[in-house]
Amino acid sequence: MKSIIYITASILTIKNSLAAPTNLANAASNYIAVLSHHEKRSWPQIFADMGYNHNDLTRLPLSAQFSTFGHYSRAFTLTMSPSEKKRLESLPYISYIERNHEYSPPKPVIHTDIPTNFIQPQFIRMNTNDTDKHAPNVEGLTRRQQQEQQVQFTQQKGAPYLLERISNMNKINQNGRGVTDMNYTYTVDENSGQGVDVYDLDSGININHVEFEGRAKHLFTVFGQDYEDRFGHGSHTAGTIGSRAYGVAKNVTIYNCRVLDAQNSGSAAWYSQGLEAALRNHEQRKNETSFKGSVVNMSFAGENSRYFYDLIQRALNSGMHISASAGNGNSDACTTYPAAWSVDMALISVGATDINDQRWESSNYGRCVTLHAPGHYIMSTYNKGPQSSQYMSGTSMSAPVVSGLIADLLPRFPEFKLDPMGMKHFLERNGIHDVLGGVSGGNILVNNMYGRQDVEANKGSNY
Repeated sequence: MKSIIYITASILTIKNSLAAPTNLANAASNYIAVLSHHEKRSWPQIFADMGYNHNDLTRLPLSAQFSTFGHYSRAFTLTMSPSEKKRLESLPYISYIERNHEYSPPKPVIHTDIPTNFIQPQFIRMNTNDTDKHAPNVEGLTRRQQQEQQVQFTQQKGAPYLLERISNMNKINQNGRGVTDMNYTYTVDENSGQGVDVYDLDSGININHVEFEGRAKHLFTVFGQDYEDRFGHGSHTAGTIGSRAYGVAKNVTIYNCRVLDAQNSGSAAWYSQGLEAALRNHEQRKNETSFKGSVVNMSFAGENSRYFYDLIQRALNSGMHISASAGNGNSDACTTYPAAWSVDMALISVGATDINDQRWESSNYGRCVTLHAPGHYIMSTYNKGPQSSQYMSGTSMSAPVVSGLIADLLPRFPEFKLDPMGMKHFLERNGIHDVLGGVSGGNILVNNMYGRQDVEANKGSNY
């Protein structure tokens, strides 16, 4: 993995002979400068042309947030003054320069007051008659495809409520059970997620957690060789995607793309580098016979970025499915990104609900919410040890439910393997409509289609 180099904005510690950006000590903003696609020179040649000494720049400390990156579209980040930005913008090989906005997960509610215990779920294989009875009857599929849908279902006893909710059409009857109890039932395809890769762009993953059963792997980090989850957010989202006890897709491979620091903060540039690593791995994998699809989980929110938008569009065009959190501001989801882009592309924006099918009070709302998934009091894996767990609430917790659900469905519905828009429409049509309270936009609750006889297939989107 190519290492990323960071330099300081201050040139006061550098000898006077260094050719470096002027006025950096008083700079206010960090920017992404994107090269023209026609520019093929090496970075040292490019920086020399700008009047910088690349070798000296690479020896500077961290505060300038300087990095060079980009396989599909080359770019660099640098903290600079408005005048220096204007000077660089005038160069013919600079396509555009934009702010390198902070990209961080919507602040989740971490329920530290609730004790957690390691659980041992029980998995019961359903008999053949039950499996045939409850396999979805999908209109629009060929006979061969119908035969492929004959799946073996398993019931998990000792599951969190979110798993019971997404595998049932009806509202949960708690029967005295609490939202934090682990005595719900989840019905799932025995091969759920087999052959599917999910890329979790987050704070890192505790890949040694027993619930990942060796299926979580390190792929990328912006922090040298440090892949560790030093906050806990990424381990939690990954557990919802595909851990044994808490996850939606029980057999999925989860790739750790660490793009957040120990304070759970990142930037558009860091997320772009993580997504590019995922995209490059996807393009290597997608022609392998065992490959069933790729999903990207984005549990974060930030401001608009042209560079990141273009990279998301490239990933979607390559066949990657993307699920993103709608945000935790109790405000219009169209004011935060990437959720706002969901109205123009195949990206899915996910709002959060509670056990009573009500919008979680802080979940964003509006037309930029595609659909909803449980996101309140979600129990999942954590970063404190091989059996650690934690309850959290937020749209950061609901987005991985959808990421896991896409991974669950892809082996059963292979026509969507490289069709993210088709999968988006499939989830919208076959979710549970108009049962949620307090929502404005995206009044659809996701469902894994177990026991359904009314599932509608997509006729293809050619997205």
